[in-house]
Amino acid sequence: MLKSMTGFGRTVASNELCDIKVEIKSINSKYNDITVRLPRVLSAMEIPIRSIVQDKLVRGKIDVSIEARFNKPVQTPVLNRQQYVSSMNVLEQMKTLGGLNDEITLSHLLGFADLVEYSFATDLNELENLLKTVVSECADDLDRMRIAEGSNLRRNIIIHLNTIDQLAKRVDAAKDDIFMYWVDRFKVKVAELVNSSDYNDRIIQEAAIYAEKADIKEELARIFSHQQQFRGVMDIEFPCGKKLDFLCQEMYREWNTIASKSSKVDIINAVVEAKSAVDSIREQIQNIV
Repeated sequence: MLKSMTGFGRTVASNELCDIKVEIKSINSKYNDITVRLPRVLSAMEIPIRSIVQDKLVRGKIDVSIEARFNKPVQTPVLNRQQYVSSMNVLEQMKTLGGLNDEITLSHLLGFADLVEYSFATDLNELENLLKTVVSECADDLDRMRIAEGSNLRRNIIIHLNTIDQLAKRVDAAKDDIFMYWVDRFKVKVAELVNSSDYNDRIIQEAAIYAEKADIKEELARIFSHQQQFRGVMDIEFPCGKKLDFLCQEMYREWNTIASKSSKVDIINAVVEAKSAVDSIREQIQNIV
């Protein structure tokens, strides 16, 4: 099953406690790279949110944005009495050491950290459950877009795979007369140097050697095998983007080997077209989960 790594999802939900909007965007990445932006009051929920997104979306550079508008107080400020007493003592000491007559004011105290703490005034489980539900629905929304785009990518890839199949068959047919190809080439070269018919045996011997060196049966067999494996992986495995990319590399390598072994113009032309088709597939594969 092919899924694109590109997608967008948006989900909104409300209850008596709050209104929540979640947006998730994803683009290509080699890894599962998740960024979560959410209100500070919800920061403790980042880990479960990240876990949901990771399980559902598997791979890609994923940006999760969460906005919340609360219909009633979520946190209640509480004075840290011990910290307050300590802060006052420090200020009194400063007055004494500095010989100051200034009165201690609230603005002086606010310079100290942790004087005010916050406790949750609502049921955190209710809030967390709502947030998890909204994030899960949003990830599903994005995943549906990924599936639709993956279907489009699959159609394009199949077109290129069919092209490669046809080119491989053309090369397979062209290789059958490779021996006579070299015979004709040697005849032309030798005819330029000698004017005798006694060199036919030597021409045939040399042509046989070059024809053996130019044998591309194994490369073609591997190309057909890679093609078959590629289609199987694409239809059955998930995620499959990295494996498909590897198979593309292997196909490209086999076509390069064929090019290095062949001098026939029709084979070289087919190799150029086939490598172009493999490149087109690799471009598509970069966006596959």
